[in-house]
Amino acid sequence: MIQKNLNSYPLEYQVQILREILMLEYPFELQDLIDYESNLDFNIISKNHQIHWSIEILKHFKDKWDWVAIQSNPFVYSYCNIGLFLSEYVKQKPFKCKCDLKLEFCSKDQLCIPNYDYILLRPTNINPLHEKFTNWVKHLIEERFFNSISLGHFLLYDNIIEDINDYVEDKAPARNNDVIDSDFNEDEVPF
Repeated sequence: MIQKNLNSYPLEYQVQILREILMLEYPFELQDLIDYESNLDFNIISKNHQIHWSIEILKHFKDKWDWVAIQSNPFVYSYCNIGLFLSEYVKQKPFKCKCDLKLEFCSKDQLCIPNYDYILLRPTNINPLHEKFTNWVKHLIEERFFNSISLGHFLLYDNIIEDINDYVEDKAPARNNDVIDSDFNEDEVPF
């Protein structure tokens, strides 16, 4: 069966796929998660391998995570002792301390020595229907075309699409954006 090109799907579907890929692949920081909390799907983000996972992030949104996905996320498992700090949400046992401190359980926010499970580390976040598009978005994230600001614009734009039926032109007349600043100096342009 020949795969259908993503552009041949409706715009709403394209936006949904882009949102899902961003939720899975964007390296959110705690502040990003706080800023865009109402626009994010934490069930999808629970599977994200790019976040620098910490107990602080997990505790801050403890009521929003998909805890089954969190427990099977190899990077949460590798770096956070969730069995010690979040035992009411997970069934994992706390990790024993492997560093020079020789504690009964590692009590640091990040494990000193990562506890990798190489079977879990296999890449699983590729959308099989849109593999090329997924890889392209991942490339844009790696090259920093998607950053906190552009992510915010995308999430805002997505909300605008949802609210387009309520738009009344008289309330927000268009502005003339074609005006060029009279102080423009061509010598300052780097290309």
